[in-house]
Amino acid sequence: DDPTMPAAFKLDKHEKVLPTIRIGMLSPLEQNEPIKVSAVKCTYNECKPESGDCGTLRRPDEIAPSGEGEVLIYYNRPRTAECLLEIGEPGTYTAKFNVKYDFNETATFNTVFMREDIADEILRGGEDPAERLPPPSATYDNGPLEIKFGPVELGTIPVTVDLTNNQLSSSIEISVNNRPEWNGEIDEIKELSLRVPTGVKLKVPTGTESESDSSCDFVNKTEGPANTNVPNTYVPNSEVSTTDIGTGKKFRCGLTANAEELLGGAVWAIGSFDVKLHFTYLTTKTVSVKVEKT
Repeated sequence: DDPTMPAAFKLDKHEKVLPTIRIGMLSPLEQNEPIKVSAVKCTYNECKPESGDCGTLRRPDEIAPSGEGEVLIYYNRPRTAECLLEIGEPGTYTAKFNVKYDFNETATFNTVFMREDIADEILRGGEDPAERLPPPSATYDNGPLEIKFGPVELGTIPVTVDLTNNQLSSSIEISVNNRPEWNGEIDEIKELSLRVPTGVKLKVPTGTESESDSSCDFVNKTEGPANTNVPNTYVPNSEVSTTDIGTGKKFRCGLTANAEELLGGAVWAIGSFDVKLHFTYLTTKTVSVKVEKT
């Protein structure tokens, strides 16, 4: 987008053209928290990234992290990366910058659980139990990904609890989608954790028949040498892809509950589902460079 760039670079015999492509990296977030750049790569034409950079990335100590420090982008304080191309043949070259940003986002969804027998009794009396209860609510970070909780039943209050078999009237669905205004896509989900309300469990495939969902995308989160389960916390299982996600992905699982732990002897209770997401976000910018013989 630089108006000073010539329509074509002139190539003399036995010489090379060395155009420098520059890209600015900006943060649209107005808070004080910076965005971390995890990688910058410059390629052009048919170069394959796994074979190395086609262009020479300049000032890598400032732009590409080398293990000692991080490149941080603050609001209204852009950083610049430059790519020096070495071109020895005439033609049109398309230079491409790939910039990966490292993000953390969180989201919380609050819904209302209620004893199924009480909800049915209220309905038989001609009243909607939702009119007696607080509405569901959600809080989200304002980042490049939109985190949604579903399905519809999870936000249709109340989510009922069957005291005879501890089954809930809803499953859980976490949708992770690109926000189009950020002009990029999810590169890799490095970590996703889901914390559920006390008394609620995911039907991970290793449970009993009544507590198992073979299509569940989650397993219990473990920690320490003994792989001890972290209470109420789940992560994607090893069969769920967390790369090549593109515009978005859904994570699903059935739910069950211990009514006494969830409701604490009450008729209804509010429960919170919390998601923490650590991911890299990829943005791409291309520039065409034309080289002609003199």
